[in-house]
Amino acid sequence: MGARMTRGLMDLLRHYERERIEQERSCRDFAERFPAEAGALGMTGGSHAKHPHTQGLLDAISFTNARTADRLQRNQQQLARDLIATMLPHMDRPSPPATIARFDFEEALRLASGQAKRVPRGTALFAPQREGVRCEFRTVYDVDVVPVRVADACFTPATQQPLMGYATGEWLADIAITLESTSAVMSAAKFGLARLRLFIDADAALAATLRDTLFTRVVAAWLQAGDAKTWRRLATVPLAAAGFEPDDAMLPYEARLQPACRIVTEYFLYPEKFNFFDLDLTALTLPPDCRRLTLHLGVRLDKPALANVLAPLARTHLATGCTPIVNLFSTSACPIYQDYTKSEYALLPSVQHAQAYEIYSVDAVCVTTNDSAGTTSAQFHPYYSLKHGFQEGRCGRYWLTRRDALLAATNPGYEMAISLVDSAFNPLEADSSTVSVDLTCTNRDLPLQLACGAEGGDLSMASPVGSFPIRMLRKPSRSYRVSDADHWRLVSHLSVSLHSLLQEDLAVLTEMLTLYDLPQSAVTRRQIGGMRSIRHRPARIPWRDVHGSGHLFGTEVTLAVDEDAYAGSGLHVFVQVLDYVFGLTVHLNSFVHLIVVSHHTGKELMRCKPRNGMLALV
Repeated sequence: MGARMTRGLMDLLRHYERERIEQERSCRDFAERFPAEAGALGMTGGSHAKHPHTQGLLDAISFTNARTADRLQRNQQQLARDLIATMLPHMDRPSPPATIARFDFEEALRLASGQAKRVPRGTALFAPQREGVRCEFRTVYDVDVVPVRVADACFTPATQQPLMGYATGEWLADIAITLESTSAVMSAAKFGLARLRLFIDADAALAATLRDTLFTRVVAAWLQAGDAKTWRRLATVPLAAAGFEPDDAMLPYEARLQPACRIVTEYFLYPEKFNFFDLDLTALTLPPDCRRLTLHLGVRLDKPALANVLAPLARTHLATGCTPIVNLFSTSACPIYQDYTKSEYALLPSVQHAQAYEIYSVDAVCVTTNDSAGTTSAQFHPYYSLKHGFQEGRCGRYWLTRRDALLAATNPGYEMAISLVDSAFNPLEADSSTVSVDLTCTNRDLPLQLACGAEGGDLSMASPVGSFPIRMLRKPSRSYRVSDADHWRLVSHLSVSLHSLLQEDLAVLTEMLTLYDLPQSAVTRRQIGGMRSIRHRPARIPWRDVHGSGHLFGTEVTLAVDEDAYAGSGLHVFVQVLDYVFGLTVHLNSFVHLIVVSHHTGKELMRCKPRNGMLALV
């Protein structure tokens, strides 16, 4: 079953071995001090009792004591677990498998007409049955089904086709992205879209370098309509990073969860979620009959080796119609017939294939009671919530769930139990009733067995928007869960402040990122270890609103990093994540301004905007 699944049994074995050692020592001391009494009990001064029945009894007592010690330890951890479930609910739940899906509509829409259609975020996608279970995913981003394709993408070094950077006075390399309409009746000017989201579908080195180049090395942009000889310079670079907004959340968004905590968790769980960028189509003014456009991006390359990495760039590396998908779906638990003879009841998404389902969250609990007065239904609320004082009656009606790690290892699918209590934690007493529970679930690691590359597509929709295949571009990631040993570390992280994050030895910042790094891969460890030093100083920025103008006082943070640590993963997204982490700890009417420099040369690599929470102030 693997180390992950037997953790509970290993803890029990550790307690049992400790009890055996302690018991043998006690028996030896007792036999030396009271030999007559020890002889009557069949005990000797050795490591084993003289009589096998006595030894068996002592072993049974050791096991009972070990189980008691294990339960006491787990109850001690329950406080931390409940606190984490309230403050950081996503860290008390399994991380769902995720992958990238593509709606491959280029050929299907070649002769299509009409405006763009949208596959909304949260749309359910289904995989073929596996072991009698059909894995279900939900889309993370909106997908616009529009007759447009990336006709060409290429990188041209400055030595072959230089662009003059008017802002910098230097020759620039060129990244050209060509889009064209695939519809026989629709021009590029009539797509009806405000933005076009593209996915960087490339190997890790090219994807990281291209993403960093687009957002840290592009200094100017030009638009070429059709095959026109003249290019029109754009006022701004029409590119924006994707994946950071609340509407782009991969994990279910809850108001009590700090957005920065969600962003850093999603980054470590599935970094390819951030390999998307938006092209602002509103900034590209085109002639009415234009069917093809090329966006030229002037790139300042500070390292000659980057040209070699970007040289293979082609149209296949930029894909339309893509979105991350996550193995989360809504379902109902098997009905619970509550007769109040037990304090808790097993919570099962499925009886036939219990091992293929894992509960991510309990969304709603409804109790239906039949008595002489008729049928009544009542909604129960989670005990750890802000619903106390709003219940009918003085006692209140709440539900609690408990996860048994030992059952999760030995009998997966049966580890969750639910109990109904009042405000004093006492089990409710009432007539027999039926409990209906709405759940959000995952399929554990079953998606890892799904095959990719089927000719007709790998996924399907309940209500298709067109006759085109839906493909998985990557194998789904595996599921992770925070270990019990890390719950108290997470509790200590709740008190983190900007002052503690800015410690010169980076201990608190490193500890925080390590807690969110559930995969603990060599790549993520290298990224965290790439931070070398940090310093800060007071700063101020001009501020103007409807009430007047003045200055806002905050903190300028300078972080030195080893650039080589981000060679295959990219620096831009990692710095963006850190920017949100620092913004999380900023007080009201203040800001933090993050600047990243090279540890080796001191050269400025990135300069983020001043930030307060999720709000960029400039």
